[in-house]
Amino acid sequence: ALEDVGASAGGVLRKGDKVTLRDSLARALTILGSLGDGARAAAKAFQSEEPSDPGTKLEMDYRAIRAETFGMDPRATAGKMVNFVGRTVRLPGRALVAMDEFYKAISTRGTIAQLATRIALSKGLKGKALSEEILRLKSTPTDEMIAKARETAAYTTFTNQLGPLGQSVQNMVAKVPALRLIAPFIRTPTNILKFAIHRSPLAPMFSDIREELMGKKGKAQRDIAWTRILMGTGICYMVAQAAMDGLISGGGPDDKTKKAMKFAQGWQPYSIYHEGKWYSYARLEPLGMIFGISADMVEIMDQMDNEEVDNVAGLIVGSIAKNLTSKTWLRGVSEFVRMLDDPDRYGGRYVQQLSGTVVPTGVAQW
Repeated sequence: ALEDVGASAGGVLRKGDKVTLRDSLARALTILGSLGDGARAAAKAFQSEEPSDPGTKLEMDYRAIRAETFGMDPRATAGKMVNFVGRTVRLPGRALVAMDEFYKAISTRGTIAQLATRIALSKGLKGKALSEEILRLKSTPTDEMIAKARETAAYTTFTNQLGPLGQSVQNMVAKVPALRLIAPFIRTPTNILKFAIHRSPLAPMFSDIREELMGKKGKAQRDIAWTRILMGTGICYMVAQAAMDGLISGGGPDDKTKKAMKFAQGWQPYSIYHEGKWYSYARLEPLGMIFGISADMVEIMDQMDNEEVDNVAGLIVGSIAKNLTSKTWLRGVSEFVRMLDDPDRYGGRYVQQLSGTVVPTGVAQW
C-alpha cells in the first residue's frame, strides 16, 4: 500500500495509465473489508484440503499426496483410521495451504477493486457515473483484471512461478525425493529473496524488472517499480545508520569467542535494541531480510580494511550470503554444505538434525 501511495506521486501530472491515491485507498479498504472472506476461504481449504490455486508453498501435487496417504477405502474402518492419521500428519501442510488461501482471497479482491477504480478514473468519469462504472467492473472484472489480480496474489504470498533456473531445481528435487530432506522449499525462499532484491539497487539485474522500469509493462507499473527501489534503498540506508549506532544487529562476528562475549552482554543477532532489550526481526520476512542484509553489511565493513571496503560488490554479496545462511528455510542446505566441507566435525550433528526432520519432532527430541 505504501508503494502504491508513493507511486501515485509519479502520475500527478499525467493522465491515463497511472497509480492514484484513490485506487490505492480502494485496495486498502477492500482488503480490510475482505478479512471475513479470507477467513472463510482459509477454513474451507483447511477442511477440504483443496486449494483454489495449485501454486502453494508445498510445491507438490497435494491431491496425490492425500490419495497416497489414504491408501484404501476411506469408508472402511481401517480406511477411517488411515484417513484420521493422514489428516493429522498433514496438519502443517494444511495450515500452509489455508494461510495461502486467506491472503490470496483478500489480495485478489483488493487488486480487482484497485484496478476497477483506476480504469474508471482513466475514463474521465465523475460522480454517480464513476461509482456505477467502478461497481460494474468489480462485479464483472475483465480477463485482464482477473489475471493481474491472480498474479498479484501469487506475488504477495511468494508462490509465483520461478524462472527457468528455479524450475529446473524444482524438477530435480521432484525426481529425487530424498533431496526434499535437504531443500524442502524452493519456490517460496527464492521468491522472498527476489522480493527483497526488487526493493534494492540490485533490482535491474532481473529482466522483468528492467522491462517495468522502462515502461514496457505500462506507466503505472513503471512508477511502482521505481518506487519499490527508492523506498527499499531508503530503508536500507536508515537500517545501516541504526546499525552503526548499535540499535540494530546483524548476524554478529564470525569469531565464536567474540560472539559468545556479545551474548553474555545480552546481545541478540538480527534484533532491534529498545529500552535495554533486544527484539528479534529474523522472521519478519521479507522486511527482515532487508534489515538483516543492511545490518550485516555494516558489521562486515567493520571487519574489513579500507581496500576491502572499496570492493562494494564483494561487500553486498557477503552480506546477502551471511543473511541467507541464517534463515530457517535454508538451514537444510547450509548445514548440508557445512557437513560436506568438514564431515568429521559436522557429520554426526547433521545426522541428528536429519533424524529430527524424518520423524516427528516429539519422538526425535525423546
